Amino acid sequence: QFDPVSGTTSMNQQHQHESPSVYSISSKTHLVTVKSRDAYFKKTRKKSLYVLMTLSVLIAGLMASVITLGILYSRVKVAQPICYTEECVRIAASLKESMDTSIDPCENFYQYACGRWSENHPTPDTSMMHSWFSERSDKVTRKVRQLLRNNLTDVPWAVSQAKMLYDSCVNTGFMDTLGLSPLLNLLKELDIPQVPAILGKEDGNFIEKIGKVRRILGKDVLIGFSVIPDPRNRSRNIIILDSPSSVSPLPGDREIERRLKSLRTRMARSSIYEEDVAVNPVAIEKAYIAAVIREVISNGTSLSCNSSSVISSSEEDRIAKAAHHIYELSAIFYYMSREDNNETVTDEDITDKDYMLVDNLQRLTDNYVKYENCSLKPRKIWRPFIEEVCRGVVDLDLDGRDKVLVANFGYIKDLALLLATTDDDKLGKVTRRIV
Repeated sequence: QFDPVSGTTSMNQQHQHESPSVYSISSKTHLVTVKSRDAYFKKTRKKSLYVLMTLSVLIAGLMASVITLGILYSRVKVAQPICYTEECVRIAASLKESMDTSIDPCENFYQYACGRWSENHPTPDTSMMHSWFSERSDKVTRKVRQLLRNNLTDVPWAVSQAKMLYDSCVNTGFMDTLGLSPLLNLLKELDIPQVPAILGKEDGNFIEKIGKVRRILGKDVLIGFSVIPDPRNRSRNIIILDSPSSVSPLPGDREIERRLKSLRTRMARSSIYEEDVAVNPVAIEKAYIAAVIREVISNGTSLSCNSSSVISSSEEDRIAKAAHHIYELSAIFYYMSREDNNETVTDEDITDKDYMLVDNLQRLTDNYVKYENCSLKPRKIWRPFIEEVCRGVVDLDLDGRDKVLVANFGYIKDLALLLATTDDDKLGKVTRRIV
């Protein structure tokens, strides 16, 4: 609006007494607050930092709890009571005795844990090898024997039958009434004549005889024979040939050994070697062998005044000579088997060349015998021996499928050489003594 007096124009005079419009420049009504981008992200960062700090505190608390529980658990473990029972102390002492603490366990843990076991557990003279398992087997045998000796009433049928069998085996009074008839029946079953070769003639089938002894008695004679799981394939069995084991398949103990020693001395001193046995243990052994031969020949009446089997002086000389041969040959086999014992292969050392057909083994031993002495005639050993031991086994295939594992070839070839140089009558004497 134009003012003629002042000459100016005014737009607000007519509304000077009215409230300002919301659309006016000076109005602040309905304005929206606008924040800057920096302010927005600053607030977001504060929230993320708060969450991160909270998680860090929780994780730190969790780790502290785990560490605390671990310390408490270890203290509780240490605080557990130590076993002081007889069994625990014995086992702990056994483990400690076997350990070789001079060895670094990180370098050779087996030597560290078991290095001194062989020193404290020497191999018995009656065995070619010794292990923890053989000791446990002997312990179980002693426990079974003690169980059979006890008076048992309410037991299973099988246990009562086993006890009856055991009682019959230890009933020495009844066995004395039988005399030598059980022994003579066994010799007949084994095709071993009652009169030895010194008074008769062997029939020359020595290999078949020792095979029959192994099959019927389970006793190794010169040749170690076993059927075991194949070390390279446990799903099948294999025949293994080794040096013989001198452990009897029948249970024995020190009491029997003491009785046998006393019997040997008593029989020896009643023989023709009486002047030597008091100071010569070799003479004692030879005298015992001679006394046994004399007893078998006379059917158990050699010491009887009413004996009808009178042994002449010439026969006595031959008996003494036979005892000497048996002792000398037994000593050769004994030392030969132990000399080659270190050559026995272990499961880790077995190779393909240790597996062979029996005919190939025969050729190898024949070549060795001829190499040592070209004038010797090698003896056929391995096939007739195995066939006799496995008589009745219908699926035996020595020509193709069934190979043998030769565990101690050094002993095997030395045995072949010794058998080629020894007469059947001398070998028969050794077999008779073992039986």
